[in-house]
Amino acid sequence: MGDQSEAANMGASTQTNLENDLGYAERAAGPCVFVLFGAAGDLTKRKLAPALFNLGKAKLLPENFAVLGVSVDDLGLEDFRSQVTSFLPTGTDSAEPLEWFRARLFYERGDFADPKTFAKLRERLTALDAEQHTEGNYLFLSGDRTQVFRADCAAIRSGRAIAAGEWTLAPGGH
Repeated sequence: MGDQSEAANMGASTQTNLENDLGYAERAAGPCVFVLFGAAGDLTKRKLAPALFNLGKAKLLPENFAVLGVSVDDLGLEDFRSQVTSFLPTGTDSAEPLEWFRARLFYERGDFADPKTFAKLRERLTALDAEQHTEGNYLFLSGDRTQVFRADCAAIRSGRAIAAGEWTLAPGGH
């Protein structure tokens, strides 16, 4: 009899967890800057940008959201925005979400082997925090090779790169 009671409790607990998970899936995340190393690459425009665009279109990204692309490519802001959004839909039902998304795309040129890049990144994130009200929350992702990604994470973790807000997330592997 104890086994049936225990199973019923586990089932109820699982249902509660599922309801909590679904509740989170139906609302936007908190404010943040999504820092994307290697942002001028193919992964960004073919996979990441469409995924982020669709999240924004579904109102699952916060108003206080920005993407800061970092790459060695010599791009201006409008060049970066055009490149990143080149695979996105352009129909009439996408016009407003596309404008919203483009306005949240920013770019910083930098060589990851150069410590000055991380000083510039810190300054840029401080400015974006003030402009976009992202509360010092950063999510880091690298679309670059593993060795470059490891250097990015080492710089971030050492504290020489970023002064963290409420949360800073940098994946530990690629």
